[in-house]
Amino acid sequence: MQNHTKETKNKYLNDDEIGPVIQINPISGLLQRFASMGMEKIFKPGDVLFYQSDIVEKIFVIESGSVDLSITYTNGTKKTITHCSDGVILGEMALFHEYKNVSEAVVKEPSRIFVVEINKVREAFCEDTTFAKLLYNSISAKLQLITNQLGIMMLESIPSRIAHVLLDFHQEEILLTHDEIASLVKCSRVSATRHLRRLTKQRIIANQRGRIIIVDRAALAELI
Repeated sequence: MQNHTKETKNKYLNDDEIGPVIQINPISGLLQRFASMGMEKIFKPGDVLFYQSDIVEKIFVIESGSVDLSITYTNGTKKTITHCSDGVILGEMALFHEYKNVSEAVVKEPSRIFVVEINKVREAFCEDTTFAKLLYNSISAKLQLITNQLGIMMLESIPSRIAHVLLDFHQEEILLTHDEIASLVKCSRVSATRHLRRLTKQRIIANQRGRIIIVDRAALAELI
């Protein structure tokens, strides 16, 4: 697969439009297995790993870095649905049937990613029960996270939604812009900025350009 560099401009949905929101957390134990099967490649910001509707031919495992997944709707609106970081696997659903990507994957920051041919992974999946179990765990965790993120939409207040999204990240420093947070919690950028500033004044978070730092995780959890 060739590396494609493409400029993309996100158009976020209005507050009353519901789109899928998925926060993917890494599943441990798989990185080393994929490393032995694939080739490590270095990608730069803007590189496209795959396009929406492409048939999956490779699995991508993020060793380090960050990748954004986005969906383009039939009306041309493009929405970021998740931010993937270290340890995240992309494409494993194609192990079970011919599968087309439902999203586009664009590298957000310099990343080291293992690229593995899907057929090689299928062989290992059939022959290695330990490897198969780890993959099942990965898929199960993603399904749980989908349910978890749907729960965000049931939260009434914007601060509680913001807290929910931020607490999904295990690290204290989170690479998210105000636009991206607005997209994830289903509100306008103006509303997201207003509530982030309030959380900053309360010293629950530190708000820097392009990133959020969790200062008081316990206080953030109390907002939910």
